[in-house]
Amino acid sequence: MEIPNEIKSKYPRKSRMKFPDGEIVWVKVPDAVFVDDHNEEREYWKGFELVDWGDMRELRCMYWTRKRGTQKWKYGQFTPIISIDRLKRLVTMIDQKGWFN
Repeated sequence: MEIPNEIKSKYPRKSRMKFPDGEIVWVKVPDAVFVDDHNEEREYWKGFELVDWGDMRELRCMYWTRKRGTQKWKYGQFTPIISIDRLKRLVTMIDQKGWFN
């Protein structure tokens, strides 16, 4: 399956990070990798975003989802669950993009 253009077009982007003390920091999110993980009711694209803090890079586990057949994709990053097989595929994609370097 191909990643929907509505999701691909969101990268690169900036992301707002809000910390418990109320501080807000904007970071760059230059790229992301995804695998599909759909069920009867919902479509999911789960993966990792590359988060660039300026002095370091980190991975954020996240997903885009929508009710099957609707138009609007919703972003989520809390408690994503992913199969080991899909995780291995994502790690391979990250390695191929050179994010580990």
